[in-house]
Amino acid sequence: MSNLEDLFPLSPLQHGMYYHTLLEPGSGVYVEQVCLAIHGPFQQQLFMKAWQTVTDRHPILRTAVQTEGLDYPMQAVRKHILLVCKEVNWEPLAEEERCLNWKRETIEAAREDFDLAKAPLMRLLLARFSEHEHRFAWTFHHLILDGWSSKLVLDEVMDLYEALVSGREVSVLQPPPYREYIAWLEKQDRRDCDAYWRNRFSVFPHSSGLRGVSARSSSTPHSDPSTFSASLCEADTKSITQFSRAQQLTLTTLFQGAWAVVLSQYFGSRSVFFGTVTSGRPSSLSRVESMIGLFINTLPTLVDVPVAGDVLPWLQSIQHNEIRAREFEIFSVSDIVPDEWKSPGKDLFDSVLAFQNYSVSEARRESGGAEFLHLSASEKN
Repeated sequence: MSNLEDLFPLSPLQHGMYYHTLLEPGSGVYVEQVCLAIHGPFQQQLFMKAWQTVTDRHPILRTAVQTEGLDYPMQAVRKHILLVCKEVNWEPLAEEERCLNWKRETIEAAREDFDLAKAPLMRLLLARFSEHEHRFAWTFHHLILDGWSSKLVLDEVMDLYEALVSGREVSVLQPPPYREYIAWLEKQDRRDCDAYWRNRFSVFPHSSGLRGVSARSSSTPHSDPSTFSASLCEADTKSITQFSRAQQLTLTTLFQGAWAVVLSQYFGSRSVFFGTVTSGRPSSLSRVESMIGLFINTLPTLVDVPVAGDVLPWLQSIQHNEIRAREFEIFSVSDIVPDEWKSPGKDLFDSVLAFQNYSVSEARRESGGAEFLHLSASEKN
């Protein structure tokens, strides 16, 4: 009996991720990973039961990409998959060796290629450090989930685990499946979208001097990037937040303005453009905020940096343009950018700004008598 539940097209962004993954085997491109530390009494069988239940509930977690017998790749939902978790026991080892093993295992899990034709496009790792200390890693391909959706999945797993431990029933409202978003997408008229972006690019100087400086060939594997972290103190964070609220600006707008200034100084051009990651969830689609899948998009942000003048009107103009652009974010960047802006084998953007809000209160959660502490979240795009 066939295990196929559904078959429908990929979204434009899924298409792009699919082909980039095939072009760069062994690179870990578009692989996401979330790691948790678990302290206190922990029932791993119930934890895995919660994961299996969530996987059974959401078609996207049972989805792979099918090409056999088809003219183009489509997403194939399996009726049922048995979720497997790699379990290791490092309790007899010294603390230093446990940590080294954990680092090695999570790195390997993030680097190992996914077979995009086989569901699930995720892998689980559970390590026992001691009776009351465990580590958990959830690694998945970006093709099936974005950041907002991964949070929804983790929240649901935690709710179900807590209910299973306490022996009570939990009522979780079933969200619309990802298929409804794809169906909505296919019904959209792209003429207004084409006209908007054609006009937006027509008034922006093409010779911004940004493309090709650091762009890589699409056939060149990713190198492991270095990581630089910087933090703002609480007082500075509060000051920036208060300013943005007082001026009715989003924090995203402030960072877009700051990044535009950096690029302008670096490239010696007043006119700069870069990619900005958007949520991609259309407000006109019912209950879209509860859907689980891949919705994000990367839109071109085009900014003219003034030589002098009041910064507030300039920031307001950036925000106005970005709000307007959100009305036309349903297509992939390759579909909306004019051909004359594209270079064969080159990425369109030298930089992409992804502004993500993460609440510190969500980094620690009690569930089923144990404390789940968010250790890290990583991605390679």
